[in-house]
Amino acid sequence: MPIYRTKTRKILVGTLLFILVALIVFSDFWGGLFVFSDLKKAYGVPYFARKYNVSCNTCHVMPPMLNQLGENFLANGYKFPDIEDSNKTWPFALWLTERSEAQHSNNIDKSFPNKVELISGGPIGNSPISYFLEWRILSQQTRSDGSLKDRSGRFEDLFINYNVSNSINLRAGQYRLLNQIDDSRKLGLSSPLVIGAKILGSGGSNARKKSLRAFAPNGRSPSVSLQHQSMPGVNAADGWFNIVSVAFPGELSIPLTDEARDEASFEFDSDPKGVFLESFYRKGLGSLGAHVFLDDGRSMGSLIGVYNRGRWFSRLGLGFGRFGGDTNGRFTWENEFIPLDFFSIGARLDHQTEVDNGTSFVTNANFQWPRTRWTLRLVVEQRVRANNHATLAEMSLIF
Repeated sequence: MPIYRTKTRKILVGTLLFILVALIVFSDFWGGLFVFSDLKKAYGVPYFARKYNVSCNTCHVMPPMLNQLGENFLANGYKFPDIEDSNKTWPFALWLTERSEAQHSNNIDKSFPNKVELISGGPIGNSPISYFLEWRILSQQTRSDGSLKDRSGRFEDLFINYNVSNSINLRAGQYRLLNQIDDSRKLGLSSPLVIGAKILGSGGSNARKKSLRAFAPNGRSPSVSLQHQSMPGVNAADGWFNIVSVAFPGELSIPLTDEARDEASFEFDSDPKGVFLESFYRKGLGSLGAHVFLDDGRSMGSLIGVYNRGRWFSRLGLGFGRFGGDTNGRFTWENEFIPLDFFSIGARLDHQTEVDNGTSFVTNANFQWPRTRWTLRLVVEQRVRANNHATLAEMSLIF
């Protein structure tokens, strides 16, 4: 039997055992806190669900993917127009993840705690200002040689929004610049190539500072953005959005370990790494748009279309990246189907020109249970690509 099949089987068996144990432990623990006949009323994503006393199905097709009401909730500055935040609760949620990786092409087989993440957000009083933060108290990932890189203490997101008017919004902090598709809400584990592929940076006094000058549409950077919304529709999230952003090299972080002080040190460079322009039209959960990043000697851009019909979502992206006089093309076609509230499947085709073996096929399956005021989430993903074949799995507890 090939080695990669043996490793894949180990990951799947280990993950299923983890699920079984977790279900037994947490069913016993939480069973005393909830009346099972009221589970439908208790369903909810942590913090916002507790705060507004709504179900997770109120805002999500399947967490973390938002439905229409969820998109409107976000567009309204984390507010429901007709629901008061009557419940007093702690203003944060926790997300704990264990990750398994079988990188068959590199002969790497590893399981490790991937993250402990604190999440908070919401409006600030009755002001037009809202905030959002994701702080990774624990943050680990594999290097190319299979060793673990510790970046504990870094912020995934840390920003404020200021609604200047009904159509103008100002954002400042650290966040993903691409708005048409929020990569934080993907159901799989990896990012589509069109929004995830980087163009390298230049300059910087060391390797880390040079790496912080690299850019990808789904990457996070300290930034300032101005957004204008026109042609509003029936939903608060509908309309034509035009956004201009200035991104800076850096990382907002409070390093918590010795290694993290090197790998995730607090950095900020006032010399911008470029300008990001985005324009898209959204109606319902579908959208059509384009974006471009511009800097001296490098640029990148994409056209993206998102189609939704019921529980089927399809995304098509065409893009390019240019650096050092070389230009390559990017293509992504992704489809996701959610036949049940607790289960989804997805498949994606990625291709990059001017790269040896630049085509990959990615499939994933997502399971969630019981989606009360805590949730267990299992995602299994298979990547098929010459010289980069892998099986990935993540088990998360969110509460």
